[in-house]
Amino acid sequence: MLQAHMGALCSRSDFLGRLGRRYLTDPDSCVRLQRSPMSRRALERRQQPRLSLRPLASYRTLLLLLLFYVLGALLSLGPLCSTALLLIGALLYGVLMTLCAEKLKTQ
Repeated sequence: MLQAHMGALCSRSDFLGRLGRRYLTDPDSCVRLQRSPMSRRALERRQQPRLSLRPLASYRTLLLLLLFYVLGALLSLGPLCSTALLLIGALLYGVLMTLCAEKLKTQ
């Protein structure tokens, strides 16, 4: 059920569709998968939008998150407030990158 909603969101041609594709699909997967010897059905399944937590598993990301929370603690921010700021920052970053990518495509 959720997979169908993510697919519908990513298939839209408006701003929300582009933002959904930025967060839910891998932009390099099309190039890699075209050269792959996998079957067409497996290729289609891998191109479906999904939420991947793999980028959070790197040591660099974990260290940056730890530093962000320590900075929040030094500024007397609680963990909930720090998390909210982090999520708002990630959303604004995605919005800006989506807008910039669209302007770069038109130039």
